[in-house]
Amino acid sequence: MVWGKDNQLNITIARAGFWDHRGRKYYDIQTNYKQVKKLLAEKNGTGLSEAFGIPENGEDKSRRPKQIGGGRLEIRFPAQYQLRKATLNPYAGIISIELSSAQKTTKFITLKQSVFDEIAWINIPDELKSVVSFKLIPSWDYVGDQLKKTGLEPPVKWNVKDGKSTITGFTQTLLDDKDLAIGYSFTGNRLQIGTSLADHPQTDLCQLMKQFDIQTAEKRSMQWWNEYWKAVPKLNLPDPVLQELALLGLYKQACVTPPHGVPCSLQGPFMEEYQLPPWSNDYHFNINIQMIYWPALASNRIEHFEPLWNMVEGWLPLLRKYGKTFFQNDKAILFPHATDDGGHIVSGFWSGTIDHATSAWVAQLAWLSYRYSMEDSILRKIAWPLMTGSFEGYWSMLEKRAKPDGGYEYYLPVSVSPEWKGKRLDAWGENSSFQLAAIHMITTILPKMAAILGEKTDVRWAEVSRHTPMFSSEVLSETLEYPEIKSERIVLWKGMDLVESHRHHSHMAGIYPFKTIDPLSPEYKKVAENTLDHWLLMGNGQWGCWTLPWTSSLLLQFGHVDAAIAYLHYLSAYGLNEGKATTGDMSVKGLAYKNGVDWNKQPADTPNREIMQLDATFGALNSILEILVQNRNDTIHVLPYIPRRWKDFSFSNVLAEGAFLISSTVKDGKIQKIKILSKKGGLLNLKHNFGAEYLYQGKESLEPVFQKICLPGEVIEIEGISNTSIAN
Repeated sequence: MVWGKDNQLNITIARAGFWDHRGRKYYDIQTNYKQVKKLLAEKNGTGLSEAFGIPENGEDKSRRPKQIGGGRLEIRFPAQYQLRKATLNPYAGIISIELSSAQKTTKFITLKQSVFDEIAWINIPDELKSVVSFKLIPSWDYVGDQLKKTGLEPPVKWNVKDGKSTITGFTQTLLDDKDLAIGYSFTGNRLQIGTSLADHPQTDLCQLMKQFDIQTAEKRSMQWWNEYWKAVPKLNLPDPVLQELALLGLYKQACVTPPHGVPCSLQGPFMEEYQLPPWSNDYHFNINIQMIYWPALASNRIEHFEPLWNMVEGWLPLLRKYGKTFFQNDKAILFPHATDDGGHIVSGFWSGTIDHATSAWVAQLAWLSYRYSMEDSILRKIAWPLMTGSFEGYWSMLEKRAKPDGGYEYYLPVSVSPEWKGKRLDAWGENSSFQLAAIHMITTILPKMAAILGEKTDVRWAEVSRHTPMFSSEVLSETLEYPEIKSERIVLWKGMDLVESHRHHSHMAGIYPFKTIDPLSPEYKKVAENTLDHWLLMGNGQWGCWTLPWTSSLLLQFGHVDAAIAYLHYLSAYGLNEGKATTGDMSVKGLAYKNGVDWNKQPADTPNREIMQLDATFGALNSILEILVQNRNDTIHVLPYIPRRWKDFSFSNVLAEGAFLISSTVKDGKIQKIKILSKKGGLLNLKHNFGAEYLYQGKESLEPVFQKICLPGEVIEIEGISNTSIAN
């Protein structure tokens, strides 16, 4: 992260994956579902804490597994030179920094970073190379008091001379994990910065910096960037706010989820030196990590999932251990909502730990990785064990009871909705709508998986699907002002309405992202509309920044495209800091209940308690791509609703399920052409929305859905001939 003021340029340096894992031993699953159910029924808070390894005096958060930041390199220029601006070239990962002197002389500094090596370099103008100074500051200087309490020692500072070059650095040691070294050298007019995470990081880093070939690294890096931007969607939108959000999202996706990199966590490598990373910079799987990886699907970068799936595959034995212990079922898995990079539980948050929809949600992400890529290896190695293991967990939770009509149903006597009521003793209820939606998502996908893989169909899937409610709903007053007006709406769980604004839209997960409920279908249209109306009535007072893209994606399922865009504008205006990174809370006070401190701090020395997270950045990119192309019930919808102010625009290379690349052109609010490239072949179902007629291979058609069995590599173009515009 590059920033600064006056004549001082600062570079914050961190290394993704610098974990202190020691807190693992404090968190484990030693209880089971039946015991938790009993403790909750008895309102036994002490017993519940003990069951999840939480001490009587509460959790010591300093003992949690956590990532740790690196440090800061301060570069000071002569006083007559002032920093003016910095310009990012997102297409090459290059930053150009402008300095001007009192004599109005302008100098430029260029910062580049290797894509494949832990090395960055800066070229200093010849006129400044003898008057510039450097200072490397470890993160310990800011957070050492906190780290010392956990038993860590201060970093060791060192200098290594090699001929004319000297490498200056420090090594932050840990007790049970690999150590981190950060160093720099300045030779001629070139500043070189490097990191190493290893058993002997100083030796490794010095060797890397001495042998580093900048020309080769620059050539390889530019080739990678060129290939990346060639593959991702090209958007030419009439909305500059969304155009910028999309560009930022695509750039940061390249930075934090490359195929050769570390699986991306909440903040990825963007860890400040002045504070420990919020939430341990861990892996939150109750939406945040899913949101970070969502746009890799439609942006045609399925390979960006490889580090994530390799990591999760390595966790499978541990996830099965959790499942066997908690569900008392050898075939079940349990995916805790917050983990370190080894799948170990990070916190003693009992309701999050047993939130089994987390398991289903990761399984769905793996299934979508297959659907967009049509690569069977993902299906076999990741999606199938996650999905079947998730079902087994639910099978162990479900109980059977008679219905008044003489039939029967399955229900969840104990279930949770993410983060609703935190870890209170009443943070649970019967038939959480979030969990029910996850169950139906699983039982819908599993038969499709089995057919592809040649596995046997389990009769329990259909049994559960037929006899389990889709959601929990109740007939309630629409408003307190007119309580006599009542309607049916989806609630969080039986007897628990959405009584106030909340950052998680979990009770609506059946609409999005699980898509078990079509809000436009005759069967669910009314209850979905009532749920939407009540949700909007509760307002956004407790929403976070990542909540806004989820809001947009939900609204798109109803066809409310202009409202979806409005919330993305809201995120851009009030959810970004000065570095255009999305914050956890709104970055302007007065917009949300107890929201965080303004990033534009007044006075300037106000302590910064900002929390940056990557999820909203990528959630916004995902929503923008969904405005253009959506997947519903094995049908690709191209521009299902054109925004009212969007007249002329185009896009290309948006990937859809089935590995189809979609491009389209709109003029005067009407779709002119849709181009489809079938990467893998197969059946194409395309809802085109041209209006009444379209042309394919010179022939007119009136079919609202274009269908064709495609060959691998086949290109299809259809053109509109109707003057009917698409209205929102």
